[in-house]
Amino acid sequence: MGTPNTAPGATDLHSAVEIESGEENDSDEKETGIQSFNGHRWESQRNLELQVVWTDGDVTWELLANVNDCAAMEEYLAHRDIDDPLLLSKRKFLINPALKAMNG
Repeated sequence: MGTPNTAPGATDLHSAVEIESGEENDSDEKETGIQSFNGHRWESQRNLELQVVWTDGDVTWELLANVNDCAAMEEYLAHRDIDDPLLLSKRKFLINPALKAMNG
């Protein structure tokens, strides 16, 4: 039982405040976006993956479906004089081979 001076529902209100505070902290975190593409590769000759350089500095390989609609894609394709990513060379290509992806 609670203390006699505790109003009914006071604990619930305190919990609600904690939850709201947690939600505010989540929204304060900066969302990571795509800075650029460093290259591409075809896995099993069917799945196009692009090496993504994220705004937080991470580098990962991502499937085309996950990164297709962004300004970085348009820029990457324009530098290769094509407008469809499926027309990219079947050979692995890296602009800066020194960048290593965290996921292989």
